[in-house]
Amino acid sequence: MKRILSHLDLQNGLGGVAQKSLSRNIALTQRDTYKSYAYLGLQSLLDDTVTRIFQTKTHEELADIKEEVTLISKWGCDASSGHSEYKQTFAEENVTEANMFLTSMVPLRLSAKDNEMAVYWKNAKPSTTRYCRPIQLQFTKETIESINNEIGRMDIKIAHLNETDVCTRKLHKR
Repeated sequence: MKRILSHLDLQNGLGGVAQKSLSRNIALTQRDTYKSYAYLGLQSLLDDTVTRIFQTKTHEELADIKEEVTLISKWGCDASSGHSEYKQTFAEENVTEANMFLTSMVPLRLSAKDNEMAVYWKNAKPSTTRYCRPIQLQFTKETIESINNEIGRMDIKIAHLNETDVCTRKLHKR
């Protein structure tokens, strides 16, 4: 994915805009033995999401947040097919770009940990793609097996999540 972004930067003369928009805390991981998918660490993605939500707040709004907050999100997976193919080659046999299987998450609400009525940020349109954050992209068909594998993988990742610490004093540097 990084190679594609670098290529786009050079081709479109964006001057590194695409690379700068990527968070420094998100690590794109490529598994050595599998070249047919890429994924982002869930913890890094959630940390970055919380930080970016806080960055949308003014100094005054940040000062009003006195307690710990909780980010409520949803995740899901879906497949697509029938799109253009570009004859990519893969290290694995029987892998084509004809089918893509995407896992993503959408932040829904940031509220006080002990009082869900104290909402500091809310996704006004949770069914749109505006805040959709990709977690994993696979070149595979959507099957019962691939869905169950992804549910199992995500359950393990969710069970091992840690709290995110955000230093609000560093968010709005001038």
